Amino acid sequence: MKAPGRAFFLSEQRKPLHRSTVNLALRKYGEKAKLPVAVHPHMLRHACGFALADQGADTRLIQDYLGHRNIKVNGLPSPSPSRRASAAQQRGSLTVFC
Repeated sequence: MKAPGRAFFLSEQRKPLHRSTVNLALRKYGEKAKLPVAVHPHMLRHACGFALADQGADTRLIQDYLGHRNIKVNGLPSPSPSRRASAAQQRGSLTVFC
């Protein structure tokens, strides 16, 4: 477990949650939502990358943001021209919620 000031998920008592607790919670919420796949914490990272790609972010930016050195690791296709991607590029804005 990481130092208290560096934890991403905190309990109601503001203490770091153990990784197995987060994994179990996500899996249960995925089942409750009747998702067709088993949900795990790493999916949050990929969801963030796909959201950035959907907004038209450059693949190299996503690669750097996710901390991948090799672009093949991302599993993200190069952003294709779409209305949303083009609009985001024209505005020069990307919203990052992850």
